[in-house]
Amino acid sequence: MLRSGPALCALVCLLAIAACGTETDPDAVFLRLRDVRTRVVRIPPDGPLPSFWRPEFDNGRILVTDFRSHQLVVIDDNDDVHVVGRLGEGPGEFSLPLGVAVGDGGDIFVSDRVQQRLHVFSADLQIDRAIPTGLTPDGIDYWRNDRVVAFGHSECRSSLPEEVATCALALIDAQSTRVERFGVVDYPIESFSWTASVFGDLVAVANTEFPQVDICELPSGNRTATFATRSQSFTRWIREPDDPLGRDASYTTVAALFMDRDRVFVQRRWRNRPPVEPGPYLLDVYSHSGILLMEAYPTEDHLVGIDEAGLLIFASDSVDDSGVFTFVHRAVGLRGAAEP
Repeated sequence: MLRSGPALCALVCLLAIAACGTETDPDAVFLRLRDVRTRVVRIPPDGPLPSFWRPEFDNGRILVTDFRSHQLVVIDDNDDVHVVGRLGEGPGEFSLPLGVAVGDGGDIFVSDRVQQRLHVFSADLQIDRAIPTGLTPDGIDYWRNDRVVAFGHSECRSSLPEEVATCALALIDAQSTRVERFGVVDYPIESFSWTASVFGDLVAVANTEFPQVDICELPSGNRTATFATRSQSFTRWIREPDDPLGRDASYTTVAALFMDRDRVFVQRRWRNRPPVEPGPYLLDVYSHSGILLMEAYPTEDHLVGIDEAGLLIFASDSVDDSGVFTFVHRAVGLRGAAEP
């Protein structure tokens, strides 16, 4: 049965903003989401089951890496499904692909986590070349002039009182295959997954487990802003009430990070969500300098991108009893509370 997203179209009260480190804008916190358009894609049981972690939208096409089956899945504007690649180390073969981007000229870029390289395909899905990234990529985003930003960790080392991993960005020139790397910030070693978003000459970077966003300039990598993000945690019973150890932490982690001209969108996801809390996702909006514009707007679906019109793209997927895979893609706008 298809999951619905009532929080995307209902008027939901925002949680009060607590003054705990992040500056807020009192004139901008009352924002709501409104549906603009919806697209539903159904894939038959014998088709791929892509995990829509971070799809790319290009002139009516949906491109997504399926890291479970090591493939690139392309859904054209007629909802026909095309599959590229397989598990392997040869040309056009993947080992845990994470992230896809489309260049100005139509070239398609796919990052490979295990092989630590960037695969380049032509617009008609023919493999062209592969470029070593020099890091373990968690994903990519397109900048301009055939230059792609890959983000991930570059090294792990001991640093008292705990081990840390360096989050690195690699600026890859797909034409010359030149790769420039620069470190952004160190994170605890257990925080091993990053997400990033490019807009203009800026890139925002966040760790999924660490409540912080760093914004850097391109191509220098110089940091222009660092601000703390919201985090919430609870403790709840998971065993018998008389068991003193029967508690489990419930907290939010970063599920998505995207940036437009003025704002940074951080979507948090509950881990072990308490029954009384909305969700499973919470959306926070910040200015580029870290001023909190909207906090903890509950949504049912995953934020997967921002389109050319500045609309937020939310996605959900499900498999029914007959094995049909359904992907729902919603374009959503922000509006002030006083707007109709």
